[in-house]
Amino acid sequence: MGSSTGATHRKKKTGLSSRILLLQLVRFIDNNPVAMLAQIADVLSDKFEDLKISRSGMDKHLEEDCSYTLNIITKIPPKRNSPDIIELKFRAVEAWIKDSHISFMQNCVFIDKFGFNLHTVRSQSRSKKDELAKVVIATTMGTINFHIDAICSLRVVNVGLKLTRAGTKYHKHKFFCTPKL
Repeated sequence: MGSSTGATHRKKKTGLSSRILLLQLVRFIDNNPVAMLAQIADVLSDKFEDLKISRSGMDKHLEEDCSYTLNIITKIPPKRNSPDIIELKFRAVEAWIKDSHISFMQNCVFIDKFGFNLHTVRSQSRSKKDELAKVVIATTMGTINFHIDAICSLRVVNVGLKLTRAGTKYHKHKFFCTPKL
């Protein structure tokens, strides 16, 4: 039965280009959940030159049509803390130290790069409705994976090490830098 007021409801046009746009948008947000609206608009305007949409329109489209909401981030430790990765790095560092002609106790500077991006990640990201916004970033909880650069007159060397929370950084670094006999 039709409406007695005579009003007709229009269906949204869902042509091939709008479906491609939607797929591009969903793929981009799934790969970059912390992207801002301006970044999303830039990427889409690069792929679709005739696209004109305001930031508020983009936000409305993301929420209503794509079911994405803006949520507080749930921080996930990076894969570099997995036991397999740490074991590989440890074996590589041990082999490198044995073959190296650098004296770690003299003429060498160590730079600790752990957590350099800890506070540079946005606190909110987009995720599907009723799902957690998960982003892999370094955290300050649990086991710590230090990335240390060793700089000497010969070259710059990147080394990594898994450390637990017990003890002080000085003793941990000192143990790491002291050659094992």
